[in-house]
Amino acid sequence: PGIITCSALTKAYRQAIIGDRPNVRLVYLRGSRDLIAGRLATRHGHFMPPSLLQSQLDTLEEPGPDEHPLEVDVSRLPEQIAGDIIGRLSHVGS
Repeated sequence: PGIITCSALTKAYRQAIIGDRPNVRLVYLRGSRDLIAGRLATRHGHFMPPSLLQSQLDTLEEPGPDEHPLEVDVSRLPEQIAGDIIGRLSHVGS
């Protein structure tokens, strides 16, 4: 088991990563532009400058139902988000 994190903004990128592996799950972190912009503004030394946010959102193809995404709201604290993801993934297939 493992976790890969990346933007995978388009369906084509996600298909390349996930392919036909039924045991690989897509976790879609959903948040408003304002929330994400606010968090980016507080990062220091990160590779992605806040000025790129709009182009990332413009490129984003939100996952459709055919991709079976596990959608997670990112408006909570990071430890709450991680706990939610772990809890929901532990119930997959059970």
